[in-house]
Amino acid sequence: MLVKEAMTKPVETVSPDTSLLFVARRMKDAEIGCLPVTENGSLLGIITDRDIACRGVAISDNLADFKARDVMTSTVFTCAEGVELSEAVRTMVDRKVFHAPVIDRNKSVVGMLALPDIALKAPAQLSQALRPLMARDAERRQPEAKAASTGPRRAAKSHRSP
Repeated sequence: MLVKEAMTKPVETVSPDTSLLFVARRMKDAEIGCLPVTENGSLLGIITDRDIACRGVAISDNLADFKARDVMTSTVFTCAEGVELSEAVRTMVDRKVFHAPVIDRNKSVVGMLALPDIALKAPAQLSQALRPLMARDAERRQPEAKAASTGPRRAAKSHRSP
């Protein structure tokens, strides 16, 4: 299966000068977690709900003071639409990436590949490859889940002196 068969399209983008307030509202209305930031057809970065929270809201009470360029992530993992989905998934897991803009031969953004796309459209064995990435946050919140995932523990035998 190719990336272009699993990606969401069409993709909505924002310019670097788009207000952060507009970006946040657009993400809420569209029920999405990120938007690619483009200018003149070139991908400049990606803005996620986490970027808004950690680089916008955490710094200022007034989101109107910020533009997309102020909080976007500039280093973006992209994948080509013609790449095997298994290769893209492997790279997403290795880089701990939840969303990836999909580009065509001209480097134009033509879609988005996100964990739900893979979970819903990919073969089951490929979806299983996402488990380490999806479990990351769960393990952080539940230390006992991490301990349980390491396997059964053996009780230590105690020896008492007579």
